[in-house]
Amino acid sequence: MAAAVIGAGLVAVLGGCADASGAKAEHRAWAFQGKRLTVEVDDTRLDVVAADVERIEVTRRVAGHVVLGKGPTSSWGLDGDRLRLRVSCAGLIADCDARYEVKVPRALALTVRAEDGAVRLSGFRTAVDARVADGSLRVRDVSGPLDLRSADGSVDARGVGSRTVRMRSEDGSLRLVARTAPALVETESEDGSTTVELPGAVSYDVRTRVGDGSTHVSVDRTRDGAHKVRSRSADGSVTVREAD
Repeated sequence: MAAAVIGAGLVAVLGGCADASGAKAEHRAWAFQGKRLTVEVDDTRLDVVAADVERIEVTRRVAGHVVLGKGPTSSWGLDGDRLRLRVSCAGLIADCDARYEVKVPRALALTVRAEDGAVRLSGFRTAVDARVADGSLRVRDVSGPLDLRSADGSVDARGVGSRTVRMRSEDGSLRLVARTAPALVETESEDGSTTVELPGAVSYDVRTRVGDGSTHVSVDRTRDGAHKVRSRSADGSVTVREAD
């Protein structure tokens, strides 16, 4: 009883969920000569933007409270072609939030490996390969080859001008909104709906396979055409339609 009362009092003192959006910003930058950057993050929100910069520029915001534990502690560093961004928060009562904003030169291809936290990517004209273990993945305004995967979370890509797009989610919805007709779209969902929106000026070779769910295809279709869509869903509907 006493422990419960003390715990409730500590929660009240901590005052709810931590929010790093208004936390003090810290900045670092690294020179980089490679062609592809790999960003590794753990337990943090990540926003990566291709921008008119010459170096890799990172802004970090961390907020939180820990009782009978350690944190929040954070680390950042560039090792070869890998940018590692880490946050740790553990204790009897731990309430922490961290956000990293990364700007990279436009010529760089990007690889992202995220363990826990939402990831947002935008502005890339180069290849993007992103994997998120536990969290949503949002992509905007890209035109290089895309390979996007989430083990537990939705994948949402819009303003896409890529010729090839691959999207996969084990547990979560998939959505693609293309601004130009891709040569190949491949989607695979284990548990969640799939929506593919495509320009209506061309015909598509659409082939779907759904285990448990409905299929709706309303784009112009042609067999063995130059623009291919391959969508598979084990449990969830598949919709392929014209973009608004």
